[in-house]
Amino acid sequence: MQVKDNQEKLREDCERIGRNSKVYDEYETFDDGRNREEKRNIKVYKDFTLRSDVKKKRGEFIETIVKVTRRKLIYNTETQKRDPSFEEAFYITTCVFSAKKS
Repeated sequence: MQVKDNQEKLREDCERIGRNSKVYDEYETFDDGRNREEKRNIKVYKDFTLRSDVKKKRGEFIETIVKVTRRKLIYNTETQKRDPSFEEAFYITTCVFSAKKS
């Protein structure tokens, strides 16, 4: 399940875990096609600590946190150049699996 921006405390915990926790598994992909280049980095975190209020609501069900970082270069037909784009998303899961499977 994707962590949305309106889930502020859970999102903050995921960001903190993404900065400070040890990565359990990692996988990277690169796609080049349809006038864009996309590099995707997937990191899975298994050993982490949630804040007590977040843990009380959802903690017993969360097995892993997955961080997906996307860096894109998308061709702009007006400027005839590739415009950069950056996205970062977090997901919580109820089971442990590899980064490649996410």
